[in-house]
Amino acid sequence: MVDRTLSANVVTESEAGEYRTVGFVLLDFDSDPVYVWTGTRTLTIALPGEGSHAYLGIGSLGSIDGILETSDRSVNGVTLQMSGVGNDLLANALGQDYQGRDAKIWVAFLDSDEVIVVDPLLLFHGQMDVMSLVDGDGTGVIQVQCESADAILDRTSESLYTDEEQQRVYSGDLGLEFVLPLQTLVLTWGEKGMASNATDGIDRDPPGRDRR
Repeated sequence: MVDRTLSANVVTESEAGEYRTVGFVLLDFDSDPVYVWTGTRTLTIALPGEGSHAYLGIGSLGSIDGILETSDRSVNGVTLQMSGVGNDLLANALGQDYQGRDAKIWVAFLDSDEVIVVDPLLLFHGQMDVMSLVDGDGTGVIQVQCESADAILDRTSESLYTDEEQQRVYSGDLGLEFVLPLQTLVLTWGEKGMASNATDGIDRDPPGRDRR
């Protein structure tokens, strides 16, 4: 769950009669992360949880849809859209490994002098899921659907606790070797004269397994 604790400066500014906010977005593509914000110029800034980066101003060419907080403070997924993007950036995005990569959104307040108030608030932290690209005459549109970290944690795992699954993921690992025979194994505890070599149906030295 994202910590949305407001700094004292932000609380003061938010209680003012009039205020403005701006948004910052990080899309952590595999080899070339994208840093943009809703201003109109390139701005270098260090945001909470991130180092200092230059954020490209895209102004009204960007939009963020779907940030809704539920009663348990979890956040739904969001859709990010950037239009007017150069086709060279579109081509670069197409060749990137993006699914499961970080997506972050911050909101920042501006004071009466149009200066960013310390500290911007991390509003969303999730992962990129589905991306669509539309190229045009020199420019195009990038639309990225992102899943929240809360939704990812709630997702049912498709992986099984079986030896076959363990071998598929970690070939040669013996950690789940006896899971199946243990389902029908009957153990007798504490009986006098209990045989030490009782047959339990478990082959302790299956062929093809190197125990060294």
